[in-house]
Amino acid sequence: MSLAFVQSKPERSHERGSIIVMTAICMTAFMLMLGLCIDVSRIYMMRAELQNAADAAALSAARELNSGTTGIDAAVARANSPNLGNTQGFPKTGVSIASVGFAVNVDDNPYMSATDAKTNPTNIHFVKVTTQSASLPILFAVGVLGTSQSQSRQAIAGMSVGINTICDYFNIAIAVDPSINPTYTFPTGTELPVHFQDGTGNSGLTLTNMQYAVLDTSWVTGNGTNETRDATAGTNPRCIHLGDLLTFSRSNSANNPRGIADGTNTRFDWYSNGLKCPDPRPDLNVVGKNPGGSLTLAQYQSGSPITAPGCSPGQTERRLLLIPIIDIIPNAANPTGQPQGIVKQFRGFFIKQYLSGDCKNPLPCQANAPAAGDIVLEYAGNDFVTSRGFYDGSCTNITNIRVAVLYK
Repeated sequence: MSLAFVQSKPERSHERGSIIVMTAICMTAFMLMLGLCIDVSRIYMMRAELQNAADAAALSAARELNSGTTGIDAAVARANSPNLGNTQGFPKTGVSIASVGFAVNVDDNPYMSATDAKTNPTNIHFVKVTTQSASLPILFAVGVLGTSQSQSRQAIAGMSVGINTICDYFNIAIAVDPSINPTYTFPTGTELPVHFQDGTGNSGLTLTNMQYAVLDTSWVTGNGTNETRDATAGTNPRCIHLGDLLTFSRSNSANNPRGIADGTNTRFDWYSNGLKCPDPRPDLNVVGKNPGGSLTLAQYQSGSPITAPGCSPGQTERRLLLIPIIDIIPNAANPTGQPQGIVKQFRGFFIKQYLSGDCKNPLPCQANAPAAGDIVLEYAGNDFVTSRGFYDGSCTNITNIRVAVLYK
């Protein structure tokens, strides 16, 4: 028994040595794999951060496109904004943008510079953003990955298909006679005055061609004229669909030109009767605030002439109004006892000048808007881009209005 014991001892000692060697090899391999996994994870995290930054920058830039040169400049500025993580939901901390390109079609190659895009901004529908290269030092897997890794990402955003849901619309409806204008479109580059029509109680409202009335304002906090003021100022926006049935149940003496003017004129840096800067904010260009002043859409898009508001910060596109269009209401007789109208289209308009609520100083009625509540608009065209809407699959109708979306 003792001899057998002596003979087996060297074998067991040899096995113990092999296990130690194998363990050391496995531990080394494990540590190398762990280091590789850590470095690869760091690379993927850097890629994700760069891609998020590119996505946020491209989406924000595309939303600024307005068929004018100011849209190109605004797109570049937005793409390089350090605050995109707050506005788009993508982190962008510490990421810089290398280039912003523009194109007519999503697959164009190469994309144009901002300077080239401004020579014909009308057809620019897509933006490509490329981030600056970011370098990441490799900590463990130097033999496999090298001493560092450099990464850069890009994203393309542009116009969507037509949408059917509009949010933050201007809380009036313009009546159009379909026998005169069956497509609900308007000439561009010309003044389009629309005239306020007062109701006589909850059931007394007649709207003829190019007249407007204030929509139901009961959803706004407040009462009477203050509801009208806040609704037309856009302090509490809501969404409606193409094809929705709108009511004018509050179209009575409380919805008067004074309340409409108080809310609308915040876009021109006029604050009165309880509204205060910066909520709601004025537009970035308030030319048209003073009596006799006016601005065209082309001038607005080119940024000349320009007058900055005294209230800061201003907000882009506050003078671009999304307004529901309905058929005329020939008389107040209807089964519900309330004036109603179906949204036939949404249209984008530029508001050219301030409104007068009572044709008295400091806001007298202007020559091209002789009655209190008259709004002088300019049609913004069929290819209108907004950030204030979306496509709802439950509503099969679509408009010509589009939003910016990520493509690549």
